[in-house]
Amino acid sequence: MKWSRYILLLGILASSLFAAENKLFKGELKVESFHTQGMEKDGKIAWELEGETADLHGKVIELSLITARITQENGRDARLKSTSCRFLQSLKEVKSDAPLELVAPGVLATGIGYDIYLDKKIVRIRSTVRIVLQRQALEETRKKIEEEREQHAKGKVKE
Repeated sequence: MKWSRYILLLGILASSLFAAENKLFKGELKVESFHTQGMEKDGKIAWELEGETADLHGKVIELSLITARITQENGRDARLKSTSCRFLQSLKEVKSDAPLELVAPGVLATGIGYDIYLDKKIVRIRSTVRIVLQRQALEETRKKIEEEREQHAKGKVKE
C-alpha cells in the first residue's frame, strides 16, 4: 500500500512539473518591472526598454506602460512612452498600434502606431503624426546645413 501512495505522489508531482514546464515552454509567463538594454561596441548603453508588466509569449514579449530610451550618435537621448507594445527580442524590434510620445532635444512627436528598430535607432510613427520643433533646434539645424553646404562647395565633404 505504501508503494502505491509513493507512486501516486510521484505521478502527481511529475504531472505538476510537466504542466509548469509546458506553461513556460508556451510562454505563459507574466513579469512585473521588465527591463532590457542594448550596448554599443564601446560598452555604452545604446538603448533601454522598460515595461511595467510583461507577458512572455514565446519569442514575443507583450509590454504595458512602456518607456524606451535611445541614445543618439550625438550623445543625446530620445525618450519614448506608450501604453503597450510587442517586443521581438531576437530582432530587437518594438511594434504597436498604440499611441506614442517621443521627446528628444528640440523635438516632441506624437502619433498612433509605431515601429522601433532599436539596433538601427530608427523610430517610425505610422499615423496621425504631430511634430513640434523648438525654434532653437531649428536654428541649430539650419546652421549645420549651411556649414555642410559651405564645406561641400569647398570640396571638404565629410564622408
